Amino acid sequence: ALSREPLSRYQNVYLLGYSIGGHSILRAAADGLPENVRALSVISTPFDLALSQAHIDAPPQLIYRRYLLSLLNRLYQSESRRGMLPEPPEALARVESLRDYDAVLAAQRPGALESVDAFYHDASARWVLHQIDKPVLAVISPTDPMIPPEAIETSVAEHTDRVDLRWPAGGHIYFPDNTDLGEPGPKGLIRQVITWWNRVAPPS
Repeated sequence: ALSREPLSRYQNVYLLGYSIGGHSILRAAADGLPENVRALSVISTPFDLALSQAHIDAPPQLIYRRYLLSLLNRLYQSESRRGMLPEPPEALARVESLRDYDAVLAAQRPGALESVDAFYHDASARWVLHQIDKPVLAVISPTDPMIPPEAIETSVAEHTDRVDLRWPAGGHIYFPDNTDLGEPGPKGLIRQVITWWNRVAPPS
Protein backbone atom coordinates (compact mmCIF):
# COMPACT_ATOMS: atom_id res chain seq x y z
CA ALA A 1 0.00 0.00 0.00
CA LEU A 2 2.82 2.42 0.86
CA SER A 3 4.59 1.83 -2.44
CA ARG A 4 1.46 2.48 -4.54
CA GLU A 5 -0.69 5.49 -5.38
CA PRO A 6 -1.72 7.64 -3.65
CA LEU A 7 0.61 7.06 -0.67
CA SER A 8 3.72 6.76 -2.84
CA ARG A 9 3.29 10.44 -3.81
CA TYR A 10 3.87 11.63 -0.25
CA GLN A 11 7.38 12.65 0.69
CA ASN A 12 6.76 12.16 4.42
CA VAL A 13 4.66 9.34 5.87
CA TYR A 14 4.13 8.59 9.58
CA LEU A 15 2.54 5.36 10.75
CA LEU A 16 0.24 5.04 13.75
CA GLY A 17 -1.15 1.73 14.99
CA TYR A 18 -3.37 0.77 17.91
CA SER A 19 -3.08 -2.59 19.71
CA ILE A 20 -2.46 -5.37 17.16
CA GLY A 21 -2.43 -2.69 14.48
CA GLY A 22 0.71 -1.33 16.12
CA HIS A 23 2.15 -4.82 16.22
CA SER A 24 1.53 -5.11 12.47
CA ILE A 25 3.46 -1.95 11.62
CA LEU A 26 6.35 -3.02 13.87
CA ARG A 27 6.56 -6.30 11.97
CA ALA A 28 6.33 -4.44 8.66
CA ALA A 29 9.10 -2.06 9.75
CA ALA A 30 11.33 -5.00 10.65
CA ASP A 31 10.85 -6.34 7.11
CA GLY A 32 11.67 -2.94 5.63
CA LEU A 33 9.55 0.11 4.85
CA PRO A 34 9.83 2.69 2.03
CA GLU A 35 12.21 5.58 2.60
CA ASN A 36 9.36 8.09 2.81
CA VAL A 37 8.20 6.54 6.11
CA ARG A 38 9.73 8.81 8.72
CA ALA A 39 8.63 7.33 12.07
CA LEU A 40 6.23 4.93 13.78
CA SER A 41 3.98 5.25 16.80
CA VAL A 42 2.28 2.29 18.46
CA ILE A 43 -0.48 2.63 21.06
CA SER A 44 -1.39 -0.12 23.56
CA THR A 45 0.62 -2.58 21.50
CA PRO A 46 1.85 -5.98 22.74
CA PHE A 47 5.46 -6.63 21.82
CA ASP A 48 5.54 -10.22 23.10
CA LEU A 49 2.36 -12.17 22.36
CA ALA A 50 3.20 -14.97 24.80
CA LEU A 51 3.58 -12.60 27.76
CA SER A 52 0.33 -10.83 26.94
CA GLN A 53 -1.48 -14.17 26.55
CA ALA A 54 -0.26 -15.35 29.96
CA HIS A 55 -1.49 -12.11 31.51
CA ILE A 56 -4.95 -12.32 29.95
CA ASP A 57 -5.31 -15.99 30.92
CA ALA A 58 -4.39 -15.36 34.58
CA PRO A 59 -7.24 -15.91 37.11
CA PRO A 60 -7.75 -12.19 37.97
CA GLN A 61 -8.59 -11.51 34.32
CA LEU A 62 -11.47 -14.02 34.15
CA ILE A 63 -14.27 -11.51 33.43
CA TYR A 64 -12.24 -9.55 30.91
CA ARG A 65 -11.03 -12.79 29.25
CA ARG A 66 -14.58 -14.09 28.81
CA TYR A 67 -15.61 -10.79 27.27
CA LEU A 68 -12.61 -10.83 24.94
CA LEU A 69 -13.19 -14.42 23.79
CA SER A 70 -16.88 -13.68 23.21
CA LEU A 71 -15.94 -10.66 21.10
CA LEU A 72 -13.36 -12.62 19.12
CA ASN A 73 -15.89 -15.36 18.40
CA ARG A 74 -18.47 -12.84 17.19
CA LEU A 75 -15.91 -11.20 14.92
CA TYR A 76 -14.75 -14.54 13.54
CA GLN A 77 -18.31 -15.63 12.79
CA SER A 78 -19.08 -12.30 11.12
CA GLU A 79 -16.00 -12.53 8.89
CA SER A 80 -16.69 -16.17 8.02
CA ARG A 81 -20.21 -15.23 6.86
CA ARG A 82 -18.64 -12.66 4.52
CA GLY A 83 -16.35 -15.34 3.10
CA MET A 84 -13.23 -13.75 4.57
CA LEU A 85 -12.44 -16.70 6.86
CA PRO A 86 -13.24 -20.43 6.86
CA GLU A 87 -16.14 -21.68 8.92
CA PRO A 88 -15.22 -21.43 12.61
CA PRO A 89 -14.05 -24.75 14.06
CA GLU A 90 -16.44 -26.17 16.65
CA ALA A 91 -13.56 -26.13 19.14
CA LEU A 92 -13.60 -22.32 19.24
CA ALA A 93 -16.97 -22.27 21.01
CA ARG A 94 -15.57 -24.40 23.84
CA VAL A 95 -12.26 -22.67 24.57
CA GLU A 96 -11.88 -20.90 27.91
CA SER A 97 -8.44 -19.35 27.46
CA LEU A 98 -6.78 -17.11 24.90
CA ARG A 99 -3.99 -19.68 24.58
CA ASP A 100 -6.46 -22.40 23.57
CA TYR A 101 -8.17 -20.02 21.16
CA ASP A 102 -4.85 -19.21 19.50
CA ALA A 103 -3.88 -22.87 19.42
CA VAL A 104 -7.04 -23.76 17.51
CA LEU A 105 -6.47 -20.99 14.97
CA ALA A 106 -2.73 -21.63 14.65
CA ALA A 107 -3.42 -25.28 13.81
CA GLN A 108 -5.56 -24.11 10.86
CA ARG A 109 -2.83 -22.03 9.28
CA PRO A 110 -1.06 -23.36 6.18
CA GLY A 111 2.28 -24.80 7.26
CA ALA A 112 1.19 -24.64 10.90
CA LEU A 113 4.00 -24.46 13.44
CA GLU A 114 4.55 -27.28 15.91
CA SER A 115 2.99 -25.46 18.86
CA VAL A 116 1.23 -22.28 19.87
CA ASP A 117 4.44 -21.29 21.68
CA ALA A 118 6.31 -21.48 18.39
CA PHE A 119 3.58 -19.40 16.78
CA TYR A 120 3.83 -16.71 19.49
CA HIS A 121 7.60 -16.53 19.15
CA ASP A 122 7.52 -16.47 15.36
CA ALA A 123 4.84 -13.76 15.24
CA SER A 124 5.93 -11.44 18.07
CA ALA A 125 7.49 -8.07 17.28
CA ARG A 126 9.81 -8.35 20.29
CA TRP A 127 12.29 -10.58 18.48
CA VAL A 128 12.67 -8.36 15.41
CA LEU A 129 12.97 -4.92 17.03
CA HIS A 130 16.69 -4.89 16.23
CA GLN A 131 15.80 -4.86 12.52
CA ILE A 132 13.80 -1.61 12.70
CA ASP A 133 15.65 1.45 11.43
CA LYS A 134 12.85 4.00 12.00
CA PRO A 135 12.18 5.94 15.24
CA VAL A 136 9.49 4.22 17.30
CA LEU A 137 7.25 5.79 19.96
CA ALA A 138 5.40 3.28 22.16
CA VAL A 139 2.54 4.57 24.33
CA ILE A 140 1.37 2.08 26.96
CA SER A 141 -0.86 2.58 29.99
CA PRO A 142 0.54 1.02 33.20
CA THR A 143 -3.02 -0.21 33.90
CA ASP A 144 -3.69 -1.70 30.45
CA PRO A 145 -5.80 -4.84 31.11
CA MET A 146 -4.30 -6.68 28.12
CA ILE A 147 -0.62 -5.82 28.44
CA PRO A 148 1.24 -6.03 31.76
CA PRO A 149 3.89 -3.31 32.19
CA GLU A 150 6.59 -5.86 32.94
CA ALA A 151 5.95 -7.52 29.58
CA ILE A 152 6.66 -4.24 27.78
CA GLU A 153 9.70 -3.45 29.90
CA THR A 154 11.13 -6.91 29.27
CA SER A 155 10.46 -6.69 25.56
CA VAL A 156 12.16 -3.34 24.96
CA ALA A 157 14.90 -3.57 27.61
CA GLU A 158 17.58 -4.25 24.99
CA HIS A 159 16.16 -1.78 22.49
CA THR A 160 15.79 1.51 24.38
CA ASP A 161 17.82 3.14 21.60
CA ARG A 162 15.09 2.18 19.12
CA VAL A 163 11.90 2.46 21.17
CA ASP A 164 10.87 5.61 23.07
CA LEU A 165 8.50 4.27 25.73
CA ARG A 166 5.90 6.51 27.43
CA TRP A 167 3.53 5.54 30.27
CA PRO A 168 0.49 7.90 30.46
CA ALA A 169 -2.59 6.99 32.50
CA GLY A 170 -5.33 5.24 30.55
CA GLY A 171 -6.54 1.80 29.55
CA HIS A 172 -6.34 -0.34 26.44
CA ILE A 173 -6.46 2.08 23.45
CA TYR A 174 -8.18 4.60 25.72
CA PHE A 175 -6.43 7.74 26.98
CA PRO A 176 -7.94 10.94 28.45
CA ASP A 177 -8.31 14.05 26.32
CA ASN A 178 -5.56 15.79 28.31
CA THR A 179 -2.97 13.02 27.89
CA ASP A 180 0.55 14.35 28.29
CA LEU A 181 3.51 12.42 26.86
CA GLY A 182 5.96 15.04 28.02
CA GLU A 183 6.13 16.76 24.65
CA PRO A 184 5.81 20.56 24.35
CA GLY A 185 2.62 21.96 22.93
CA PRO A 186 -1.06 20.99 23.11
CA LYS A 187 -2.06 18.02 25.26
CA GLY A 188 -4.00 15.04 23.94
CA LEU A 189 -2.67 11.71 22.68
CA ILE A 190 -2.65 12.40 18.93
CA ARG A 191 -1.41 15.99 19.32
CA GLN A 192 1.44 14.74 21.49
CA VAL A 193 2.26 11.95 19.02
CA ILE A 194 2.43 14.44 16.15
CA THR A 195 4.67 16.70 18.21
CA TRP A 196 6.98 13.74 18.83
CA TRP A 197 7.04 12.91 15.12
CA ASN A 198 7.97 16.48 14.21
CA ARG A 199 10.70 16.54 16.86
CA VAL A 200 12.46 13.21 16.19
CA ALA A 201 11.79 12.88 12.45
CA PRO A 202 10.86 16.30 11.03
CA PRO A 203 9.50 16.38 7.48
CA SER A 204 12.22 16.53 4.87
